[in-house]
Amino acid sequence: MKPSQIKPPTYLLIALIMMLGMHFLLPSIGLISQPWTLLGLIPLSLGFVINLSADRAFHQSETTVSPFGISTTLVTHGPYQFTRNPMYLGFILILFGVAVLLGSLLPLIIVPAYGYLMDKLFIRMEEQKLAATFDQEWVRYKNRTRRWL
Repeated sequence: MKPSQIKPPTYLLIALIMMLGMHFLLPSIGLISQPWTLLGLIPLSLGFVINLSADRAFHQSETTVSPFGISTTLVTHGPYQFTRNPMYLGFILILFGVAVLLGSLLPLIIVPAYGYLMDKLFIRMEEQKLAATFDQEWVRYKNRTRRWL
């Protein structure tokens, strides 16, 4: 598989493995102690809910969820009313939730790094494709909906 064909959930899995490795192999400053680390369940759960909702919106619109596929419909309902990238936002919330659950400093570094990587590898490319495919419909949607929140 070419690196350009690796999908965002694979990067999420790699990021999670890196976070766990950092936490257990490179012990660092503890930021949050038990039982407060359990607060990480909130963003973790929210991330899953957002992702499931975004995936459902794609299936309802009968268009591809793959960043490499060709979109047949501009999805603007469900979580797409509030953010142009709910799946990436959900992934970032999942990573943040895991970082809080771990309670140490180093895994937190992965969260913004993942967001930056997704922007560089996927979001900009996806938005260019949407602009080319949906033209003015995309411009209207882009002008009324934020990229993240």
